[in-house]
Amino acid sequence: MKYNLLGAVSTIALGAAFGIGTPGAANASLLTCSAGNIVGSGTCTETVNGNPATVTPTTRTLNLDQWTSNASAGFTETLTGVKFTVTEGLFGQGGVKNLGTTSANGYFSVSSFALVASPLSGAPSNFLSPAVDVVNSTGFHGPTITLGAGASTPYTYLRTLTSGLQTVTGSLAGFTGGGTFSALVTAALGNGGFLSNPTGNFSGSVTTTAAPTIALTYLFTTSQPPPPPSPTPEPASLALLGAGLAGLGAVRRRRKN
Repeated sequence: MKYNLLGAVSTIALGAAFGIGTPGAANASLLTCSAGNIVGSGTCTETVNGNPATVTPTTRTLNLDQWTSNASAGFTETLTGVKFTVTEGLFGQGGVKNLGTTSANGYFSVSSFALVASPLSGAPSNFLSPAVDVVNSTGFHGPTITLGAGASTPYTYLRTLTSGLQTVTGSLAGFTGGGTFSALVTAALGNGGFLSNPTGNFSGSVTTTAAPTIALTYLFTTSQPPPPPSPTPEPASLALLGAGLAGLGAVRRRRKN
């Protein structure tokens, strides 16, 4: 989305969602897991990045991988927890010019932002439940710059909207099986534009792109059953062994005599 601004504030809107390639397309497994033959706690993690795109009122889906055991032969793994973080990276790029007759300083400002993430059909019932809803009414601004009268310069800003680390509660059955499930994320920006001192000196144009990401972590424990006990000789076997030893003793006595 491109902003054409003249020392004032114009309304801008951002709709962005998770997605790689075609919305709803299956996601090749990106899970990286610790070894399945170490007794104790382990993790499987994946980070899926959406392709950066010019921000428009759009939505995308991101397919996430279910957990599946990678236990080695003789070992058993049990899923114990699920954690995730939702982020939306914003990158603004363009230029600004000081139209005034004196030096001025200023920055690109956004009055508010919101980040909402919700599950799509097929997702576990306790994933993103309740939905992530991050609202910040104080907004943010890009770097402050100073321009002389009539001067111009390229302008960029970076900002990350984040849900913070979230922990799934309740049953984890819906996260196992080796399939995929999907999430939908929307972000919105309030009023935005270049502000300057003296007021009205800055004229600029900025194009903002968004790159959504989700980082998913599965926690599991690995155990190994103890080896089976050595078999206990049966009474008949003990009797035969005793008879054999007695026979050996008799043979030795005869030889001595």
